[in-house]
Amino acid sequence: MRDYKLGVLLSGIIVTVALATVIYLYVGNRVLSTNKLSDSNTQLSEYKDNSSAIPGYDTNSKEPFASPATCVGGSLVAQKTWEMPAELKEISSISWLGQNKVGAIQDNDGIIYVYNLLTKKVEQKIKFGAPGDYEGLSYAHGNFFTLRSDGLMYEVSRQGEVLHEYNLPLTVTDNTEPFYFDAANDRMIIGQKDGKKGTRAKHFFSFSLATRKFNAQPIYSIELNDPVVSCGSGLNADEEKGKKGKKKDKKSKKNNTNDIRPSELAIDPKSKDIFIADGPNQRILVLSPAGKPKYYLTVDKSTFPQIEGMMFSPSGELYVSTEGIKKPAMIAKMNIILGK
Repeated sequence: MRDYKLGVLLSGIIVTVALATVIYLYVGNRVLSTNKLSDSNTQLSEYKDNSSAIPGYDTNSKEPFASPATCVGGSLVAQKTWEMPAELKEISSISWLGQNKVGAIQDNDGIIYVYNLLTKKVEQKIKFGAPGDYEGLSYAHGNFFTLRSDGLMYEVSRQGEVLHEYNLPLTVTDNTEPFYFDAANDRMIIGQKDGKKGTRAKHFFSFSLATRKFNAQPIYSIELNDPVVSCGSGLNADEEKGKKGKKKDKKSKKNNTNDIRPSELAIDPKSKDIFIADGPNQRILVLSPAGKPKYYLTVDKSTFPQIEGMMFSPSGELYVSTEGIKKPAMIAKMNIILGK
């Protein structure tokens, strides 16, 4: 009887120990799981409180990487397009002439083309000079102004007479492509596509039509370390396809490690924002009227492989021109779609 009681007692002890062990393990795992969940929530909270912890994190989005490039303000979408004739395959600049007519130039010949957007035909060809690398065209005071990549500017009448030549203090190293008539200030704006080796800014200069003098002090500059400019360095960034036989392009690309290469400039007549085309990278950098970078507008690189020309109509409609690479060159009327 005594042995029986002892056996019952030992069995009770064993059951109690086993039950205690189960309870201990269960409670311990719950505490550990709670601590892990608390740590995870704390880490997520830190990312939300500090959006820079994850590049492009949008705290209002369910997807933490929904906005990978915060410098993108929107995109450009073609509303209407005009296919250019073969002789304008390398169209390099356009300018609004009024009455639905556009002036155009291509970067091989000294010829200005007058294109009618309604009839979709070239109405006039104005020969003014020998073959050369012509990159800019503007229309001001009833005359054309053209710009070569080495800084030589021509003033040409509607009949093709060269009225003046201006040898600006710029060179092929600057690779002057952006060119625009700023009517509000009665001046031409001339910008650098490249610049000296190691340059960390792209400068834009002015030429007064009142005094016919060049101002060597930049009216604004694009600093390459600006947060917006550097943020957009990888957007649609393809290697620019050099033009066959043009040593200038190869040399300028070799000497320039920067991502943004301005190819044209235009000012919105309504907002006064400054639009800078970065043709090689298929995008538009928008500056404030004071010249401060605001955001990029992206474009479809299959449709616009290289934007070289850009203009606004007086009513604020944006037009761009793109060279013909795999498809014919074209002019397009664009819609600006803001928002990511």
